[in-house]
Amino acid sequence: MPKIRKKSKSRNVYLGKRVRDVNGPGLTNSSEVRGIMRAILRDRKSGKINSRKARGRLLLLYLLVKKKKIKPTKTLMAEIRSAMKKV
Repeated sequence: MPKIRKKSKSRNVYLGKRVRDVNGPGLTNSSEVRGIMRAILRDRKSGKINSRKARGRLLLLYLLVKKKKIKPTKTLMAEIRSAMKKV
């Protein structure tokens, strides 16, 4: 008989605590997105997280930028994609 998995609660994903909120909580500005992206890459280079976790966080950041339409969306999405290739 297969095991029944419990439904996991949705929880916040760490994207970088050193980045300040500019115009209130959440992603509201392109400088926040770039700061979070740099923090993820810095954590990867220092060995705090592995490449799989870094790619996952960058992918989540990519999806959030796409959903919230933070200007300039296309430029930010291209920067995140190139960062994912570096990891």
